[in-house]
Amino acid sequence: MNKPPYPIVVMMSDVKPFGGAENFVQLLVRYLDPGLFSRRVIVPREGAMVDRIREAGVPVDVLSLASAGDIRNFPRFLHILQSGRVRLINAHGVRAGLYSALARKRLPVKVVVTEHNLQEWRGRYWPSKIDRFIARNNDKRVTVSQAVADAMLASGVCSPDLIQVIHVAVEAGRHRPDAARREAARRAFGIGDDELAVVAAGRFHRMKGFIHLIDAAPQILQRVPRARIIIAGDGEEMTAFRKRIDELRVGERVVLPGFIKNMPELLAAADVFVLPSVEVEGSPREGLPMVIAEALATGCPVVTTAVSGNKEIVRDGYNGLLVAQQDAGALADGITRILTDPDRKRMGENARRTVEERFSIEGVAAQYADLFRRLIEQQR
Repeated sequence: MNKPPYPIVVMMSDVKPFGGAENFVQLLVRYLDPGLFSRRVIVPREGAMVDRIREAGVPVDVLSLASAGDIRNFPRFLHILQSGRVRLINAHGVRAGLYSALARKRLPVKVVVTEHNLQEWRGRYWPSKIDRFIARNNDKRVTVSQAVADAMLASGVCSPDLIQVIHVAVEAGRHRPDAARREAARRAFGIGDDELAVVAAGRFHRMKGFIHLIDAAPQILQRVPRARIIIAGDGEEMTAFRKRIDELRVGERVVLPGFIKNMPELLAAADVFVLPSVEVEGSPREGLPMVIAEALATGCPVVTTAVSGNKEIVRDGYNGLLVAQQDAGALADGITRILTDPDRKRMGENARRTVEERFSIEGVAAQYADLFRRLIEQQR
């Protein structure tokens, strides 16, 4: 049996311009102990996340394994694994999991599939067949939250002994609260000294529920006239958001700055962070949004909906508030309650403590490392 560093591959089903899964993968790759693992990454396309991985000195292969037609790339995938004497693949997403499972039938390699979201299609015939094939040909299914684990078990595609919950994580040090940084960030985003910043960020997709934050804006601004609402991101709902802001005549206080590359700066400016996630039939649902952990790490209370993995990171009344989904009134109540709470600082301190204790990348990378090492050392 080879001794460390063990050659491993981390691969992704897709690389979006921005997203929690992509951000987590680049953190995980960077924080896995290079003395224990020789790391290599496979992605279907280039992206900002890929650049950060290369900057960390980790080799990256761009190889599309995202669709049925990509089976033509399978021999090259096998060659990468064989030539690198790869001992374990960590696949993020179902499609990467499928190709990893196929490779496992050909090569003596361990496979760990990480699931980031709840997928509505799991119970359908062909997706269920694929999921069951992956389950028979992988060694562990990591889920980012208990909610994802429960959904997989309910769909019957995976047995309990294959599942392990390991949460997403952030670089707590990078998001550490700092008065000078906060002041500079508020100036950069045009937030006045007397204003209270309500910040939201993410992909403009129905599952994020940002339209309900826009609908809540008139109530928030009526109760807290000093509030400024910043919703950062991009996506298919941008046009609908702009139209709704115009209809409600809140354009002077509700800002859509687009995709923000430096999220720590935006979060440093916030007085409250909001993620109004919704459960939409036929769409993916939240696993455990990484952006919530990033906001908590800055010492910022969070208002989010009581859905999926959101409930596993935000404790109602401790580090934020949980409200009903698709309810602009409940969202407005939660946001104004925090903005007008003289004890908001205590909630912010609890927010920071939550990340340090449970969602730091150092601790989560150590959990992955322990899992990878145990699986590799089981091989004979």
